[in-house]
Amino acid sequence: AIELHRKETPVTRILSTAGFGVLALDWPGDGGSEGSVQWGPEERRAVTAAVDWLDRQTAVDPARIGGLGFSMGGYIMAQAAGLDTQIKAVVLEAVYILRLMEERTGRN
Repeated sequence: AIELHRKETPVTRILSTAGFGVLALDWPGDGGSEGSVQWGPEERRAVTAAVDWLDRQTAVDPARIGGLGFSMGGYIMAQAAGLDTQIKAVVLEAVYILRLMEERTGRN
């Protein structure tokens, strides 16, 4: 599972204890990463790069790569999963839906 969060959380501990491999990442401009948060292409590329890295690991079954996103992470994970067929399952929690509404209506 890829968790879009910059540090270990109760969820990453639970998943790891249950036997899931967990990769937590910071996208550009978040946590320890350089750049700035853009709410789109850069973050999606970070997720795709993480999935590509996972796919190359011998201990990872590429048919079982999934993603988990919280808030903005859910917003980005939904986009990444829709574009990247390597992501086989997603869990989205507390997705930042206001951003989606703003994009659809053109309002800020």
